Amino acid sequence: MGFKPEPPFEAGDPRLAFVCRTVEPCLCFALCSGTVDSPQPRVLNASTLPDCLAHAAMVYVREQCAVVYEKQQLVLPELIRFYAADFGTSHATLLQFLMRFLKPSARAALESIVRAGLTVHIKFREHSWQIGFSVTLANARLPAQTRRVLEAADDRRTKGVAGGIPLFGDSEFIDVRMVEQIVRWLPVRYRTDSLVLLYKTARDGYNLQTLYAGAGNVSPLLLVIRTAKKEVFGCYMTCPLAVDTAQRFAGTGETFLFSIIPTVAKYGWARGRPEHFVRALPHQLAIGGGGATRTGFGLW
Repeated sequence: MGFKPEPPFEAGDPRLAFVCRTVEPCLCFALCSGTVDSPQPRVLNASTLPDCLAHAAMVYVREQCAVVYEKQQLVLPELIRFYAADFGTSHATLLQFLMRFLKPSARAALESIVRAGLTVHIKFREHSWQIGFSVTLANARLPAQTRRVLEAADDRRTKGVAGGIPLFGDSEFIDVRMVEQIVRWLPVRYRTDSLVLLYKTARDGYNLQTLYAGAGNVSPLLLVIRTAKKEVFGCYMTCPLAVDTAQRFAGTGETFLFSIIPTVAKYGWARGRPEHFVRALPHQLAIGGGGATRTGFGLW
């Protein structure tokens, strides 16, 4: 897959005059196939096309690529392997291209590996061909009756599926019933994905920095907490837990808080409210800010 700059035309073929001799490597990041792992659909403006393509590349690379420093590993989506010919003929040219778009923290880690003279191991994550949707019922503007019909259909689709979600890792308190309930609240495109346990206090301790390290550059994330009184609550985050010393918020309107015990409830973002979704600081993690004075956060 990918574009070939030299089509198999015979010498003298008039179409050779229109052959693209060079390939725009950012183009593949603006092509949406409708699958979960493909780039999101976007509108491109002819007058600012180079900037639009560069932005599409930055968004996709930052969401889908990760650096595992301990393993000297660069984890990439398989889409990049599909279009490998567009980025050059070697790993070096691929790394040079990706450096432009990686998150600052990931770029710094990768540069550190290269400066140390270590080999960067590239691992491609298998592409998911599951159909994905960027518009959720929670964010869509729909007539009341239409919304009720679609929500009922959503419930029917998730029955019999949520309980089959594999949970990789032994939790001290999360059981099948909890998983089934939480999965019903997730965006449809993630409801059949596996859940991998990245951090738990019984194994990893109570240090916030350890939580950040365990979560790494993974997104989306589920944080489930049990108190000494056996209350269970948590949140769903659409962004990695990347520390921002500028105290900025990250995430999207799909972020939500929830309670499982003693009350089963989901607390989502209300359209028009401040976009105070997730703020990760060196010594504080805050999720769900109301925006008004002294309202605080839903979870911190």
